[in-house]
Amino acid sequence: MPENNKCQQCQRLWGEYLSAVLEHTRLDRQLYFTELRQEPGSVQNAKSALAAADIARKGARELIRKHELSHGKADAATV
Repeated sequence: MPENNKCQQCQRLWGEYLSAVLEHTRLDRQLYFTELRQEPGSVQNAKSALAAADIARKGARELIRKHELSHGKADAATV
């Protein structure tokens, strides 16, 4: 995220993306240690949670991408 960006929606979206990335990383580590302990039922639960976190992370990034397009249109309109 550009540091000089004062757009409130950009800041909110990047905050949500950061939270999604951190949750995805946490669940990835959890899955790793669950697999090491060979906990069969827990492994499937951890994989499901990680898959959901991956979808949330990708969705948050897509929202940022779409929002950034609106900045490009606004910039083009002022030229």
